[in-house]
Amino acid sequence: MFCQRHQHLLGVLAVGLVLLGFTPASVAQPSPDAATLQTAIALFRKGSYVRAYALLAPLVQGKRSWWNAHYTFAICGRMLRRPLLEIVGQLRTSLALSPENPFAYAALGKTYLEYGRPKSAIEPLRRAVQLSPQAHSTRWLLVRAYDRSGRFSDALAELLRLGKTKEYKQSYALKHALARVYERVGRLAEAERLLQAMTAEGNRQFEHRVALYRFYLRHRMLEKARKLLLLLVPAPTSRPTTPTP
Repeated sequence: MFCQRHQHLLGVLAVGLVLLGFTPASVAQPSPDAATLQTAIALFRKGSYVRAYALLAPLVQGKRSWWNAHYTFAICGRMLRRPLLEIVGQLRTSLALSPENPFAYAALGKTYLEYGRPKSAIEPLRRAVQLSPQAHSTRWLLVRAYDRSGRFSDALAELLRLGKTKEYKQSYALKHALARVYERVGRLAEAERLLQAMTAEGNRQFEHRVALYRFYLRHRMLEKARKLLLLLVPAPTSRPTTPTP
């Protein structure tokens, strides 16, 4: 008896869903806008920014769509060098729809950096790092924002944090950046020690010696620069003399 009643209720529910338009076909297939979004994201991932931008434009104009529609449209716009206000507006709309999204905050900060606004980049990048502390590439962008804004002590603090991570512990790019920031905050002895240590590492010894040589020249350490120059420029080899008859 219970099974019959249960089957009857399920039948009534199925009829009701059909009357409301929820057929199995309508549930299984995405809406036209959702399908367009999926196609645009696929094109974006392939690097077809112009086509993705054109597909997304109707979805984001004059209304709020999905957060990733506005986000992808903004990134395409950045790749196509669209106006800054357009890109920032789309990213802020994306954040309004997904307020705790570290990707959108990082994209906003990177956009400001690429358009020459490093001070504006700092806050969204800091927020992105707070939401996703393991996103080391975002922290690197924050270092660049601090450095270009003249906030060298803050850049140094972030570099030291990056230096503790497995990905960046042996990074030459990080070590060069760290030496440069040490130099800018007046910690010349630490900058020199770091550059000296790098000259004995890896297969890029010549490049590291050049960096150290330039450091010595900048700070008028001419005797040290002269000694290092002897290592950079090989001594001329003596030509064998031809015996006279």
